[in-house]
Amino acid sequence: MNVDIIEDTEVKISDFGLQNSSSKVVPKGNIIIATRVGVGKVCRNKYDTAINQDLRGICPTRETDVQYLFYYIKSLSSYLQSISTGATVKGIRAEQVEEVTVPLPSIQEQRRIADKLDSLFERIDQISSLCGMKELTKLKSSLLDAAFKGEL
Repeated sequence: MNVDIIEDTEVKISDFGLQNSSSKVVPKGNIIIATRVGVGKVCRNKYDTAINQDLRGICPTRETDVQYLFYYIKSLSSYLQSISTGATVKGIRAEQVEEVTVPLPSIQEQRRIADKLDSLFERIDQISSLCGMKELTKLKSSLLDAAFKGEL
């Protein structure tokens, strides 16, 4: 989960394994969030994706733009990490994820915010690849904060 969109995975599960395990399938085009081991990491899935108990799938309603919701959850990464508990492996409960309140402006405004962030992040990625600057990820984080405070 080190990319925004999962297009492929190193480990696969067979149909037999899927039917005989607690794995769940998140339909393509939705959101996956880590709730254990890497708490707060979030990505979208390009294809139907099987997940284990350390992950949760989020499938937004029609009134919610998936890219907007993805960015909003991504903006909560530090918060989710801060509420995680555990002595050896940190985690958050599914209920804690479900309790998160998501501000939902009109679908048009959600798309405007998501499109603006897409554009800005694309520019940051271009600059980062030209300059080799990893520090620009901090800029992405500050842009997410600004977007959801209404400052973008």
